[in-house]
Amino acid sequence: MIFRLHENPESNVEIVNCRKSFNCALTQIKVSCDVVGAYSASQGIELIRNDVAHYIETRDGGVQADPNDIFLCTGASDGVVVRYLLWSL
Repeated sequence: MIFRLHENPESNVEIVNCRKSFNCALTQIKVSCDVVGAYSASQGIELIRNDVAHYIETRDGGVQADPNDIFLCTGASDGVVVRYLLWSL
């Protein structure tokens, strides 16, 4: 949706749909988080990890993906650092 907005910024329908989707996602995240404050679980928000696992399973034809094996990070470099730190334990 966001990519389509970038390609066609005149589309008000897509902007409204994007805002509805964003607000819906934000509400789901707020409801699913059991902490108040600036920090989430170190692996990332469980709801999002579950969605990522479902996406991987769908994309890969049913191959099981465990949300507990998924770590969300802010980019590839941070992901490499986290992976290195986990190996060193």
